[in-house]
Amino acid sequence: SPLFRPACTRRRSSTLCSPSRLTGVRSLAGYVRGQSGQMIAVAIVVNSEQAGAAVPALDKFIEWVRQHG
Repeated sequence: SPLFRPACTRRRSSTLCSPSRLTGVRSLAGYVRGQSGQMIAVAIVVNSEQAGAAVPALDKFIEWVRQHG
């Protein structure tokens, strides 16, 4: 199953995350179901002119939370 689901998805078993984009900002907030089965709240904000370059790091962070949560 996908790591992310749109915030408008209301399935109880889903990971719910909502990415946003502003000039010079990348953010991701929502919930990730860890391997333990626990839902973990996450919120990440990158504020930089090169914020777009942070997208791979955001993806890796979410995967880390999923694996270790």
